[in-house]
Amino acid sequence: MDFSKIRIRASAIGNLMTEPKLKADKEAGNLSKTAESYLLKVYAQEKYGRRKDIITKQIEKGLTAEEDSLTLISMFDRKLYLKNEEHASTEFFSGCADIVDDTIIDVKSSWDMDTFLPKLMSDLDDIYFYQMQAYMELYNKQEAKVCFCLVNTPESILQKERQKLLYSMNVATEESTEYKQAVSKLELNHIFDDIPLEEKVIIKHVTRDEDVINKMRSKVIKAREFLSNFEQLHTKNTK
Repeated sequence: MDFSKIRIRASAIGNLMTEPKLKADKEAGNLSKTAESYLLKVYAQEKYGRRKDIITKQIEKGLTAEEDSLTLISMFDRKLYLKNEEHASTEFFSGCADIVDDTIIDVKSSWDMDTFLPKLMSDLDDIYFYQMQAYMELYNKQEAKVCFCLVNTPESILQKERQKLLYSMNVATEESTEYKQAVSKLELNHIFDDIPLEEKVIIKHVTRDEDVINKMRSKVIKAREFLSNFEQLHTKNTK
């Protein structure tokens, strides 16, 4: 298989940007063990069509509540945004940003208040920073922003949480007073209609950095070399 032209998804490019532990490897721009571990998954998917999708309840909410978060951002900015459906690719990257306007906008639906509020005080996660750099390269933009949104947990997910609660409490029926009280508390932590609009969005701005994008390109080249070398080792081992 020819890995010499493989592209890395914008949402995954951060996996390649982790630094190796040894100084010599850093100076040479070599891949870290974290990057190599990710690339073995790429190898399995590209060569054999095998991919393990891990769907946590947080990821499920992110997927299911995406439209609600897009609506929230439109209301917050007082501007109608439509979901971008245009997949883009360059020689090195591929991806599909949530919103492509004058700036790139990526929405993240927080699981609950405890995962939402700390975003205000913390720097943007590296994985998101590099994702935005890739998107700006893909769509030829100079600015991007990640919008963390506090939207209601979809009913389909809430129902699963209620069922888990029911099983864990070991009560006779759903009519149990103790269970009803627990459900009320659960719903309070996942329904945010009482919170003002402007307090349900946290924005992190990212400016295009050509030096970073060049480093990302270099890592993709290293990734291609790793995949090609690994395939040679793997196929040799089977003979």
